Amino acid sequence: SSGSICGGLDRGGRMPMEARGDERRAADHIDAIVSRRRARITSHGGCDRIHVKRVVRALLKQARACPRCCLRLVGCPADRLAQPISAADLERWCSDADADAAIVAVDPRDDPVCGLCFGLLQLDSEVSLPELNLVVERQTKKKKSLGEREMRFGGYQSLGTGVTSAMVDEGFFVEGANFTLHVHLPLAVALREISCVHWLEHTFGTDGLSFNHVAQTDYYGVKRALKALVSGTMAAALNSRPVKEEEAGAFEFEFHMQAPELSSREAEAHALLSERARSDGKSRKRKRGGPKQEFGERCPQIVAKAAAALGPRDFKDAFPIDPQASEWRVAAPGSALVRYSRYPVYVCGRYLKFSRELSQTAWVVDQERIGESSVEEVIVAALGEDARADEWKMVAAGREDLDVRMLGTGRPFVVEARNCVRGRVPLRDALEPERLGAILAGRVGLRDVHATTKKALDILREGAEEKEKTYDALVWLSRPFTDADVDKIGRTRDLVTRQNTPLRVVHRRTAMVRERTIFEMKLRRCEGRGPHFAMLELRTQAGTYIKEFVHGDMGRTSPSVASLLGCDADILELDVMGVEMDFKPPVC
Repeated sequence: SSGSICGGLDRGGRMPMEARGDERRAADHIDAIVSRRRARITSHGGCDRIHVKRVVRALLKQARACPRCCLRLVGCPADRLAQPISAADLERWCSDADADAAIVAVDPRDDPVCGLCFGLLQLDSEVSLPELNLVVERQTKKKKSLGEREMRFGGYQSLGTGVTSAMVDEGFFVEGANFTLHVHLPLAVALREISCVHWLEHTFGTDGLSFNHVAQTDYYGVKRALKALVSGTMAAALNSRPVKEEEAGAFEFEFHMQAPELSSREAEAHALLSERARSDGKSRKRKRGGPKQEFGERCPQIVAKAAAALGPRDFKDAFPIDPQASEWRVAAPGSALVRYSRYPVYVCGRYLKFSRELSQTAWVVDQERIGESSVEEVIVAALGEDARADEWKMVAAGREDLDVRMLGTGRPFVVEARNCVRGRVPLRDALEPERLGAILAGRVGLRDVHATTKKALDILREGAEEKEKTYDALVWLSRPFTDADVDKIGRTRDLVTRQNTPLRVVHRRTAMVRERTIFEMKLRRCEGRGPHFAMLELRTQAGTYIKEFVHGDMGRTSPSVASLLGCDADILELDVMGVEMDFKPPVC
């Protein structure tokens, strides 16, 4: 057992020296935890140690609580209870407290499972619990299951190895990957804790003890204690550390604690309190596509909050199960469901598009594919072979039409790889020139490609409104170009044009008028094309519809090149020559 005294007495009827040393160390450890309590259960300041011991003894003997639950209920922060403490050592520590006549010694082997945490804070204790059921489920970012594995575990270490082995079997690289952990508790845990606090206040009411700290903060809750224990387990299994916020390539774990089978009386109490919370207006709609569940299962925090707001008598009427009730005893421990996924990995750079038959993303109209492929698909094919992500998403600084080339320095982009098996996209192999050339096939070019963080998306969006673009357009006029046309276009600076949503996209864009600035233009004759053709160079504000600015879109864009020159005009070819924006995302 962990820290418990198992040895017998020596010939003189005394405890062996080694055993006495173990007992002293255990008592010192408990003293250290109790001395760092955040909350006091009495107003007597440091003199409340005798009250703490009496409460702990009552919780051990009557509520059949495990040592961790005993200590957190008297004000010990739950995340400081990582080291195991045996019930025998804790009982010896509080044995010098005045015994309460109502407290009858109970052999912990008769009721080994704690009625507050359902055994999930006891997995490293001296109590022999049956193995718990564990389901490990891989899920997508949209919380859809991609398969699950069922197993049994008997301790925190086997929990960690079981989860990681299931992940490795799915092809995930887990070594050294940091993680976040979210713990979800069933409604039964919250309601039993409220009931236990009311029972403690009733039992020790004459002593003026207060247990408000349990409800006022999560420092003392099962969730915090369980999160600390499981975090340490997973950190050891992954050879990594837990993090508080999303981190590129880190794992996201959801630990769902599931209650064992409870009595019909307790189930009826759950239903009653859930219905009361719903009728009080504390309901919440089920997310679209989410599993259909009872209200108490779907929203345990809402039901628990409504139950905690009840007075002791009203709560007792609704939930009559307390440590003195026969239904309080738990015959079998709870179970666990662990869902895991990987936070997105980000790659950024600039792309060039040399084909006039390539859209930026897949373009489907009426279930028919338009264009041979897309820039996004080509880039994903180049980067994604070894990453094996569930989903890829590309975000770029604007977009060009299918028949428009992207030349010059290229367009900034960020690719998000969701739930990939690796913590990083293996860029060294992906960007190997011979392999990359075969995939790009002269259609797309890549430059300045490197791994980055989620911040790159913010930089991309922030620069979207400020960026400028330069274009080369092959234009046609209904009459021959003249030197006066070249001079007039060249002298036009900072022209503000008003553009109504173009007819070609009004079916999928908001109908509105947009003002955009044409900073400068230059017109030059196109040798070998005849007098009706010329090359038009433009530098414009982001978001300008260039095609419509040339031909006017039946008067919906004004002024336009056609209105400036006083004749019909059209655009035959368009190339984006530069996207001028400060795009310097972090390198990771």
